[in-house]
Amino acid sequence: MVTCLNTTSLGCGQIDKVIVEVESKKGQCKFSIIGLGDSAIRESGDRVLSAIRNTGLQTPPNVLVNLSPAHIKKEGSYFDLPIALGLILKQIQSKRDLTDAYFIGELSLEGEVRSVNGIEGLVIGAIEHGAKTIYLPPIELPSSSQFNSVELISVKSLSQLVKILEGQIDPSFINTSNGPEILYKLRIDDIKGQYQAKRAIEIAAAGGHNTLFVGPPGCGKSMLAKRLAYLLPPLTDAELIESLRIHALAGATPRSVLSRIRPYRAPHHSCTSASMLGSVSGTYVKPGDYVIAHNGVLFLDELPEFNRNVLEALRSPLEDGQVNVSRARAKANFAAKPLLIGAMNPCPCGHHGDKQKCSCPAQSIQRYQNRISGPIWERFDIFCHFEPISYEDLKAIPNSNEHDKMQLRIAEARQFQLERQGCLNRWANSQNKFEQYLQLDQESDNLLSMVCNKRGLSARTIKKILLVARTVSDLEGAKDIRKDHLTEVLKFCLPPRIS
Repeated sequence: MVTCLNTTSLGCGQIDKVIVEVESKKGQCKFSIIGLGDSAIRESGDRVLSAIRNTGLQTPPNVLVNLSPAHIKKEGSYFDLPIALGLILKQIQSKRDLTDAYFIGELSLEGEVRSVNGIEGLVIGAIEHGAKTIYLPPIELPSSSQFNSVELISVKSLSQLVKILEGQIDPSFINTSNGPEILYKLRIDDIKGQYQAKRAIEIAAAGGHNTLFVGPPGCGKSMLAKRLAYLLPPLTDAELIESLRIHALAGATPRSVLSRIRPYRAPHHSCTSASMLGSVSGTYVKPGDYVIAHNGVLFLDELPEFNRNVLEALRSPLEDGQVNVSRARAKANFAAKPLLIGAMNPCPCGHHGDKQKCSCPAQSIQRYQNRISGPIWERFDIFCHFEPISYEDLKAIPNSNEHDKMQLRIAEARQFQLERQGCLNRWANSQNKFEQYLQLDQESDNLLSMVCNKRGLSARTIKKILLVARTVSDLEGAKDIRKDHLTEVLKFCLPPRIS
């Protein structure tokens, strides 16, 4: 018996342990696999037998492979290596202890061990099941306390695995590091002008506040959103493991995530609710872009062009920080707390306010804005208006230290919030006993009261104003919310009126 993993239940918060049982006997040539395997598993017989022959070992004529437990659906080509090992264990004398050893890898016809999508999540699952040794193809793994707690043995080919087990060669171990180097990191210095927008994105990044950009085409909305993932502090160990598990279920893990750069997703406005939140195929749950962006950034460009059903489906996740995917045969609950950045034009043509370019009537502008419902407007904490960049700003020499200084301020503010209430300000609630940090002095209280009476603000809007003001004070290292903090926040937190 050989032990490996199965990812079909990863979406439900776990990875199943699978035992590969192999029986070989004389008789007619036949290779059968039972245990609810998909087409990739059923095709593994030809790959496995060819790999064993090219390794110089004998292949039995009649083989029966059982993937246990039999009632769980299994998918993927990473069962090749454990199936092959089950066939050749009787032909070799293993000198290594295979107790609590796990095997992961796809085989080529020549016996080469290849990597598979989501292998990082499989390694995490093996560790959680008590693995002491994991044999897997050569891959890059980020440094983490979980990965460093087991022996990760690199296997390039089936013949090399045989020599390692027989003690002919010493195993080579997979070294964990901070991940592969990203050759080019997007920086905030690349954006010229737009000082108010940069301030808004700094506040949003520091407190995890959802932000909506409003401005004409070509003013830098998308550029600023793309740089946000590189502006946020690197993923912590716990966040890294969460992201690796999600990407293992979704498919390949981006090199940026392995380098601890936070996930960034920018789905097209033609996407469906299933691709945004998650889908179910049989008993297999696949996370959507909103879930994949957990701990990172979700950018929705051209927000009014998204299907209304897709935007309305985000109401509950934006409020609760989790996504529930429920079907007749499968259910899953994902933690999902991305920093949502939306972007839109002020009118259908995008040039509202420019009389030479814009001729959109008021009714057309109103219909355009009404594509976003009131509850979705209220899910955004910060609203930022972009103006066309002047020629003088384009000629200006950028400040090469702007990105690093802003990144440091954001990291310090986030760390302060985590130490104070255990979460970012965006997700603080009464359970964190957070109200004591939102108290205003008399002058600030009078200002907020006047604005509330004039604009008729909802309770949710009032709370988010206080939360964003708390973030501004955290960026300055202030103990209390001052009037100047509240005054700045009121420029960003009130929904725009475009007419």
